[in-house]
Amino acid sequence: MLTYEQLDWIADAYTPLLALTVFYSIFKTWQEKNKRRVINQVTSLILGMLVVYGIYFLDGSYRIWLNWDLDYSTHTAFALVFVIHYAAFCRNYVWLQLSLFTGYLLLMVYQNYHSFADILTTGFMVGVLFFVLIFRLSRKSN
Repeated sequence: MLTYEQLDWIADAYTPLLALTVFYSIFKTWQEKNKRRVINQVTSLILGMLVVYGIYFLDGSYRIWLNWDLDYSTHTAFALVFVIHYAAFCRNYVWLQLSLFTGYLLLMVYQNYHSFADILTTGFMVGVLFFVLIFRLSRKSN
């Protein structure tokens, strides 16, 4: 059985590795000289970060999650933006990405980083806003 520290290391490595796969996909698109698609992918990531930090700022200012006795999960927010981006633009290995994301969420609960309620509320807010913002971008790129 893995120790708490080993599982912590795995959890800490997940989002940076996920980000690398997204950046690699953008690099591959750039190599294919698909300028419009690269612009749409970069715009998608910028919008994703605006959603993550925008909600984070609102939560810090108005204590939205605290009023519900919950915690805004930036872990969930960042990972979800990368997974949605990957699914919208890459479409390779999406089931693997979704499986790993689910495992990551379960690991966060197991490690007591966040509760299921933290993850579900954060995921819903970030997911809905980000999906609505990038839906048109991903359709224009394909």
